[in-house]
Amino acid sequence: MKVFSWTRRATAVLATVALASTAAVAGASSAGAAACSATRSTSMTVHATATAYDFQTKLDYSGKVEVTERYYYSKNSPIANHTITVLACKDPKTKTWKPLHFTVTARHGELAYRVLDGKAKVDSRGMAVIVNKVGASKVHLTAIACNTKPQKLSPLAVSRALTQIPVPGPYVIGLGQAAAALLLPKAPATKYYCGAVGPAFTASWKLSSTGKASLSFGSTGHVIRAVSTTWNVPTGPYYRSVQTTYQRSIVITR
Repeated sequence: MKVFSWTRRATAVLATVALASTAAVAGASSAGAAACSATRSTSMTVHATATAYDFQTKLDYSGKVEVTERYYYSKNSPIANHTITVLACKDPKTKTWKPLHFTVTARHGELAYRVLDGKAKVDSRGMAVIVNKVGASKVHLTAIACNTKPQKLSPLAVSRALTQIPVPGPYVIGLGQAAAALLLPKAPATKYYCGAVGPAFTASWKLSSTGKASLSFGSTGHVIRAVSTTWNVPTGPYYRSVQTTYQRSIVITR
């Protein structure tokens, strides 16, 4: 079982980038804030964990079926700990709150990528949840998985090598994005194959009567994305057929 912990170094890097991003947003929003009777900055979070395992189903010549125990590659492993900060403006006439700017700080537990010239370059294998866009009332998200081989994972709709993963942003209204991936070293020569884990999805968000931002994943409080695929493998002398089933699942919460 893979266990992940957020390191002090990663936290320090993210804090530094987040401060720089916040400063940029503050500067960009000064003109808009002047038209507000009040402003308030609050944050929403997107968390995700991932599980990946396989097992085999074996059929021998007597007709007996044997299902092996699951082999876990990861189990409830943290893969996302993102923060979406909303700067809200209180209209001096209507007294209602409206979003002025967004800042997205992305923290990934498994997948490392960099955004260069508008393209995402993956530097590791793993699963992730990406914030594609923040709108006036929706946060658009995509669950993805990347590996060094174009595995037999047809439900992933595996794309060609060198990523082609969704590039975060642009965000509506204002943009000040902090992402540790932007500070990673030069990508290695290894090629990675990536694809979506299930369809893209959205979470709803709103501002309260006091200007506080809150995110919602509906009545269940979470979203699950999962894919499963099965393929035949060499049988050996004792079995009529042997199949391997590989499953991935991602649970997203706030």
